[in-house]
Amino acid sequence: MSSPMARLRENRKRIIETVLWGIAMILLSIFIVFLIRQVEMFLKASPDSVQRFAPFVYAAVFVIALLNSATIVIPAPGIAVIIALATQWNPVIVAVVTSAGSSIGEMSGYLAGRVGTRLIAAEHMRGYELATRWVKRHGWWIITLFACVPLVVFDIVGLVGGGLKIPVFRFLLATWLGRLPRSFVEIYAGASIVRLIFPQWFQ
Repeated sequence: MSSPMARLRENRKRIIETVLWGIAMILLSIFIVFLIRQVEMFLKASPDSVQRFAPFVYAAVFVIALLNSATIVIPAPGIAVIIALATQWNPVIVAVVTSAGSSIGEMSGYLAGRVGTRLIAAEHMRGYELATRWVKRHGWWIITLFACVPLVVFDIVGLVGGGLKIPVFRFLLATWLGRLPRSFVEIYAGASIVRLIFPQWFQ
């Protein structure tokens, strides 16, 4: 069993990593928005002409969110791209599409869980066992809570869902119910920060 000091150091490390990850995502979002603005200026595109690409943008958001969630225990910067797109197109639609795509993407972890625990790295086994106890004790709806919290490595929960053979529809529904509010918070917060830092880009 790890000592309290070791757990404290581990918690500090996770907080620092999370903060650095958030800063990196915002910086990447700003860079992507800058590129979008440069393309608009080069093409001399008006806001109305840009909106014609909305269906393609929302389709791209769905694919990005799906692929971003399909990576097992490996974070991907797709949220930065999505935040950048939300500053230019309807953030409500972007958030809803993101929640749907990410929920379906989490099926990769669920299907891996059906195979067994052999795919789980040793450093994640403790989290897997803890999540398994929580789901067994509180029921499948606890998946919604895990899906709603950004700091949770949800891939582990997907593995648990598959390992416990929770019905696919129930797993997807529970995941989406958590991802929907999370997507709204992440996208609106990220887009607001970008607009606050560079308001001249959106005049």
